[in-house]
Amino acid sequence: MKQTDQVIAYLYRHGAITPIDALQDLGIFRLAARIYDIEKQHGIEIPRRTVTAKSKKTGKTVKFTEYQWAKGLSHA
Repeated sequence: MKQTDQVIAYLYRHGAITPIDALQDLGIFRLAARIYDIEKQHGIEIPRRTVTAKSKKTGKTVKFTEYQWAKGLSHA
């Protein structure tokens, strides 16, 4: 299964995905690149939001992008 298909299936099942989800659960290191590929391939924009959280490891504030399921995105 292609990485883009894995991301689409994950979004369908879970509703959202973060870079750490993609790496830990799917082994995908470049999530933003796969999201870009999906948007170009399907002609839609994947909703996203910037999340601010505290790092469990360092205690510092970190920011990352969470991508969400888009209506009109078809899954296999």
